[in-house]
Amino acid sequence: MPGNASVQTSEPRRPGVRRLAHVALEVSELATSLDFYANAWGLTVADSGTGHAALRAGATDEPVLLLQAGTARSLGHVRFDTDP
Repeated sequence: MPGNASVQTSEPRRPGVRRLAHVALEVSELATSLDFYANAWGLTVADSGTGHAALRAGATDEPVLLLQAGTARSLGHVRFDTDP
């Protein structure tokens, strides 16, 4: 007969989300999308090249919106910063 030893179980630690880091979108009209996010949302272009652009908000260094030209309009990914 086993003793009265208690078995401790613990759930894995889930990291806490600190903030939304960035969103990546595939857009069918890159120039139109850049114009919209710059003028309607006030984002500024941090980096751009053939078929892509990265936009930032205010004085942040890291882009908050990544745009990739493509045939579809879709969500590429969403990145969150989490607690260590």
